[in-house]
Amino acid sequence: MGPSKEISTTFDDSEKAEMTYFFDILDQFIEILKKNTIQTDNQVDPENKTLTLVARSPQSCIAKAITKYSDDLKSHNVKLHIIFSQLTQSEELNSWLSAQTSPCGLTPQHQIRWAKRANLADAHEQLTLGSLCSWSGESMRRDINARFGFYIFNNECKQTALMSQRSFTSLWKMSQTIPQSYFKRTSLLKNSDYLNLQNETAGLSVNTSQLIAPEFTRH
Repeated sequence: MGPSKEISTTFDDSEKAEMTYFFDILDQFIEILKKNTIQTDNQVDPENKTLTLVARSPQSCIAKAITKYSDDLKSHNVKLHIIFSQLTQSEELNSWLSAQTSPCGLTPQHQIRWAKRANLADAHEQLTLGSLCSWSGESMRRDINARFGFYIFNNECKQTALMSQRSFTSLWKMSQTIPQSYFKRTSLLKNSDYLNLQNETAGLSVNTSQLIAPEFTRH
């Protein structure tokens, strides 16, 4: 088992510090995936290209980190399976449920489940990449504003990763699919945003300097 990850930082903003920690975790996950790909002559077990996440909500820092690394994961053909304990209306939830923006790609309805039952919140947040590596945090009952919890990163422990995957499979079976009403609401919001954008840009030339496409970076 890998060592516990001790967060030590001089950041004044604790959320920024925690996000930096999770970016580091995702960087290490991707490096381990690359290493495994090279060692196996590019013939990677499909299971080791499956990333599973158990998180309190889309607002959890680990879920936000995955969103930021969405393009990196897709470039390595990593498939996601996600379980959230809480689903409340938010921009983060809309992003996960929209086929246009979801880190899960075009089929978020098949790759995201809801651990709705209250007793399932006793499960710990967890991120696992096949049998290669895993990360685990505190119970999903933990207050999202309670920063710097107990985290363990098992970077080279196949036994722990396999146990984590088995736990995820059990939790997945006990969780429910996301109700269609959530996806319909997300679709309506997206359409509303598009109509608002049309109204705001009506009458502007397509060559005007006011229409500048935003740039997104991973970090």
